[in-house]
Amino acid sequence: LSCSCCSMACRYSASDHFSSLFERRLIVTLGTSGEVMPAGMIPIEAKRCGATVVEINTTPSTFTRSITDVFVQGKAAEVFAQIRLPYIDRPQF
Repeated sequence: LSCSCCSMACRYSASDHFSSLFERRLIVTLGTSGEVMPAGMIPIEAKRCGATVVEINTTPSTFTRSITDVFVQGKAAEVFAQIRLPYIDRPQF
């Protein structure tokens, strides 16, 4: 796997899904300490590639002062309940 913005080799080999991460412009972290590896590196690598990092957490994490662009303090379910997104085609069940 490699970063699409700088072609640097990626350390993640557990899943091909990580490769698409580096093509994103926004990453949202939910309720994480940022200390469990290798998952804790995902927001760091995304930020390095230019992504905006939004953190939703009940308390500040290791990301808050280092890579977070927008910090929303609260429980993820409560924060998401207040977000109003424009209509997007939703799957019919």
